Amino acid sequence: MLDPNSVRNFKAPISVEPYAIDHENKASQWLWNLYAELWDEEMRNDPLSATMIGDYRWNSYLKDLSFEAHEEHYQSLKRLNTEVTQSKLSSLLPETEVDNYEFLREMLRVSILSLETFDRYEIPTTHIFGPPVMLPLAGNFHPWNSKEDTESFLARLAAFPKQVTQMIEAFRHGIHTGYVLPVESVEALISICKAQGEKDAMNSPFYDSAATSFEKWVGDTEALKHVIEKSVLPGYKLLADFLQDEYRPNARQTAGIIHWKDSKNIYQGAIEYYTSLSYTAEELHLIGKKEVERISKEITRVRARLQQTEGSFVSFIAQLRQNPQLFAKDGQSIIQLYKDILGKIRSKVSHYFVNLPRAELEVKPIESYREKSAPPAHYYPAPKDRSRPAVFYANTSEPTTRPLYAMKAVALHEGIPGHHLQVAIAQELDHLPRIRREVQGFCIGYVEGWGLYAEYLGNVMNVYEDDYDLLGRLLAEIWRACRLVVDTGLHALGWTREESVQYMRENAGITEADIQVEIDRYMVMPGQALAYKVGEMKIIQLLQVAQEQLKEKFSWPLFHDCVLRSGAVPLSMLERNVESFLSRQR
Repeated sequence: MLDPNSVRNFKAPISVEPYAIDHENKASQWLWNLYAELWDEEMRNDPLSATMIGDYRWNSYLKDLSFEAHEEHYQSLKRLNTEVTQSKLSSLLPETEVDNYEFLREMLRVSILSLETFDRYEIPTTHIFGPPVMLPLAGNFHPWNSKEDTESFLARLAAFPKQVTQMIEAFRHGIHTGYVLPVESVEALISICKAQGEKDAMNSPFYDSAATSFEKWVGDTEALKHVIEKSVLPGYKLLADFLQDEYRPNARQTAGIIHWKDSKNIYQGAIEYYTSLSYTAEELHLIGKKEVERISKEITRVRARLQQTEGSFVSFIAQLRQNPQLFAKDGQSIIQLYKDILGKIRSKVSHYFVNLPRAELEVKPIESYREKSAPPAHYYPAPKDRSRPAVFYANTSEPTTRPLYAMKAVALHEGIPGHHLQVAIAQELDHLPRIRREVQGFCIGYVEGWGLYAEYLGNVMNVYEDDYDLLGRLLAEIWRACRLVVDTGLHALGWTREESVQYMRENAGITEADIQVEIDRYMVMPGQALAYKVGEMKIIQLLQVAQEQLKEKFSWPLFHDCVLRSGAVPLSMLERNVESFLSRQR
């Protein structure tokens, strides 16, 4: 039975899609109302994510991680899926709604698939993503426009001990069923929890992000300090103790999920969810190896132009790392350089795109408490109302290990024309249901494929100014190709962690610290790392088809408009969209 105080029992105002009200076609109204219902279900299921993307109806709540809530969410999706697939109204939809209908069907299908395979109740958090990692960011995304906003923030933080209890119950169930995290992830989680739990309240990110607003709307920060001291810090300590004393001795010793019950079916579900294409693990493993071989040859050609052909690839990378001129001096210089690079890219993009986003992009360092387990950079979108800018987070830890020659590829991928341009444009597509304007997990092949494609496009846009910049781009690409090999190796072929680390050392060209972070990430997110290269290859394939068929009629802005104007979609749907575009252009 659900806890009476669960977010799932809170009756928030129901979402309404304006298009459903205005449209005279009953079938269209039915479809858009289903989209509104699904939006509410997804936001209710993850209130913190709802706040982050600008839906503030559940600001007082945290996600209910109980088994009952997990099951209720699953059954809600199944009920919606039955309505979508069996209603006679679907046959009455106008042609203009077919795309929306197909998207909704696919989203429900693969969301259910994920809950039946890899998105397990027994894994309520990892060291990469989950409440202990995300809650410290809550104040950065919370609205601070009234006294009520401070009250909802206090209520959210006060709910953390209950959520910790739910996580512990889920982890214990995992010990019983055998679905447990690898020991490396558990140790990282323990470190995260200890780092937060041992902080003084006034030195915590919960205080830093909210204190000014409490002083403005309440007059002091006493209530904020109290909830941090009595709820947040004890919650982290309780979780750290459980993980250390009870869970770690039962953690997974194998790197991949290959010894989980029904692991083959679970991993195949992850492949389908993240790529939306019908690959097997073995096929992706071979594709990855071929891509690594192809990109290695391109790197060899760049080395020849740099007159650095002696020695192996590994020794070449080691030689680069001995040149301090190729690396950042400090964290502040990393942030400034990213700002400068993005400024130069902005001056070029209008020649390649029909529309540019209105949302601002801010460059910030990744917070110290999570920088050690974080990637070189990542992106957080702005809310739809653009009340705060989107954020390009750059990892400034150990700055002298951060290669300058990699930064343009990273800026293209995370910023412009990568994630920021794609996500921010999608948010402005008011002709689409809201759920299509926000990034959905099952469209990650498109989203991350677009990020990698943006790195490729940097060549076309002349962003890379010398062979070191080109080398940075190729190293970024081979790193993503290695992911195909390693992720499938871990979860389908039984690779050990050390085998995976060694393969990355020999082929990826990234630092030892980044290799360790990467492998630990793949171990807890089976299938997700496949999306990048698979998505990029599909977009480049469609680009080449368009260039070949349209010849002198080919237009970069129109091709990109075709790819972007439907928001993030499954790769299979993107393929159909481009085919329709080409038939109209010919």
